[in-house]
Amino acid sequence: MRRPSGCPRPPKFLGAALDGFAAAPFPLRFDRIENRKAVTLRTRDPLAEARAFQKALVTHLLREKAPIMDGTTPEPHITINYRGDRLGSETLGKKTPPIGWTVDEIILMESIVGKTTHVEHGRWALAPPDD
Repeated sequence: MRRPSGCPRPPKFLGAALDGFAAAPFPLRFDRIENRKAVTLRTRDPLAEARAFQKALVTHLLREKAPIMDGTTPEPHITINYRGDRLGSETLGKKTPPIGWTVDEIILMESIVGKTTHVEHGRWALAPPDD
């Protein structure tokens, strides 16, 4: 996808910092639809593997001196629609099974705010680190 004119590229060193990162693939599963300010898929599970991945990635990026928002721990979710109707939430179950997969790569994606446009800057496969 082409970058809209006037939009700066993310720093090259962020992609370079990801070149040296190693982490194992991990399962991710969403069992709840939240409908508030936005419609999102979320989970009630503790997401231990996803949290461990986040911690390892933040530690690596700090070591590489990459610019990150240290101190934030974003909740894993998928946004379906940004115009929620605030009707609450629903647990997936009998009619709709939970949605899940194994996360096996990192995709560096730039969201062009206000343009509903996303630009991919690279992909990195996850594989267990060498011990």
